[in-house]
Amino acid sequence: MQNCYSSNRIPRENMHDQDERLTKKHIETLGFVKEIAEENKLLKQKIEDYELKTLKCAELHALAEESQERIKKIQEQYLKRADEINAMMAEKHRNEMMFAIEEKLDMEKRNNEEIAKVRKL
Repeated sequence: MQNCYSSNRIPRENMHDQDERLTKKHIETLGFVKEIAEENKLLKQKIEDYELKTLKCAELHALAEESQERIKKIQEQYLKRADEINAMMAEKHRNEMMFAIEEKLDMEKRNNEEIAKVRKL
């Protein structure tokens, strides 16, 4: 007659081998977990470094944009001032030309009068 209870007992030798294999696997797994933890730590540090660099980039972009706006404002001021100076120079030139023309006309008038006096004599 057979025993109705199945015997799931593992002989001691096999149990010792199985324990050794499990211990070896456990050690390998712990080594793998340790490597992953170290890699995770390095990745977190890299992420932190990139975030700092991104923050600095954002600050630099803001400064560059502000500088561009100031440059544009200064250019507009210089263009406005250049227009004012051009208008003043044009007015001055027109006045000088009018003075020269009037002077020439007066001189011609005097010369014509002198010529007329000389002809009468």
